[in-house]
Amino acid sequence: LNTLKMYEHQVSLIQGIPIPMPIEISYWQVQNEKKYVLLEWLTASEENNDYFTIERSFNGVSWVAIGKVNGAGTTTVENYYSFEDKEPVEGISYYRLKQTDFNGEYSYSSVKCINRPKKPNDSFVVYTNHEANAFIVEGEVIAACPIEVYSTTGARVYNVSFNTISVNKVLVNVKDLPAGSYFVKICNGSKAVIKNW
Repeated sequence: LNTLKMYEHQVSLIQGIPIPMPIEISYWQVQNEKKYVLLEWLTASEENNDYFTIERSFNGVSWVAIGKVNGAGTTTVENYYSFEDKEPVEGISYYRLKQTDFNGEYSYSSVKCINRPKKPNDSFVVYTNHEANAFIVEGEVIAACPIEVYSTTGARVYNVSFNTISVNKVLVNVKDLPAGSYFVKICNGSKAVIKNW
């Protein structure tokens, strides 16, 4: 197996020149499973290795930590590591490992890219929020999908507003709609919801 050396990228280094770290990764891969993305890596040797932070990105630029795996300290024995991303997103995602020493210094692995197939169109839920006079639409990467509201006659309703709470949750403000039944449509899938207050 090809051996990948991790490098430190701290800006405090002289002229920003990467310095090799004594962590050797002999295998590093990500793959789709039915309900999660599996990350696996092997280290050929470790020195002063405290832990790994698993980071994920939607664009390869902005990164978010999604997990942590303890390291083996100092060893010349091969070690196997794995992590399950149980909340993967549809489409293309990027993963990398941030390795941190006991003294706080850190280094990064290479970046791995994976494309996760979209789920069926019914992979979201809609429920009412009476206090906010709104519907809540929740599901995987909902904020990236167009959301539309229709009456039971099939007419699109335009006097609503959308507030993104998170990548998986959007608030649909319906304070100006009369009581009745409506359909929320997203990504070519639809669900019925009733405004009864």
